[in-house]
Amino acid sequence: MNLPNFFTLFRILLIPVFMALLFSDLSFSHYWAALIFLIAALTDGLDGYLARLHRQVTTLGKFFDPLADKILVISALVAFVELKSISSWVAVAFIAREFAVTGLRLLGSKSGKDIRPSFWGKAKTWFQVIALLLLFLKPCFRNYLSDSYQIVVNAALYIALLLSYYSAWIYFKQNLGVLFAANQ
Repeated sequence: MNLPNFFTLFRILLIPVFMALLFSDLSFSHYWAALIFLIAALTDGLDGYLARLHRQVTTLGKFFDPLADKILVISALVAFVELKSISSWVAVAFIAREFAVTGLRLLGSKSGKDIRPSFWGKAKTWFQVIALLLLFLKPCFRNYLSDSYQIVVNAALYIALLLSYYSAWIYFKQNLGVLFAANQ
């Protein structure tokens, strides 16, 4: 296993850690959960950077890296629905987009086309991470600035949601041939 794939696996292994901390009654557990989530999110950029730098891009990495990202974000979204920090429709909207784009990538892979992440897809991911980090830290602001803080959280979530669907539209627009080929 090369170093980039190790970081991808490490990201997946951090998910139960931040989930356990998020639902823990320990002091400062939300801070620790936010830190673990941030570390996991940062490994996303790190593994890709290292893979390109050392020319260690593998089929396994191409498959597991985006999957690890989706599992990370979906886990946090579901947790925040459970904690009643976000509406279920917001989580479902994000998750539906992820399934659609993943399906497109799988169809592309089957037809020999590698559908790479776009600028807009990466921007979506970072806005999701920012919005989720703000949600992790929300309990810190419950006694003061809670209304203003919620406005910032909602703005970040809705920007991420808009970027999610804009980037999905770009992926589908640029890869219509993949869809038509799959319909044969």
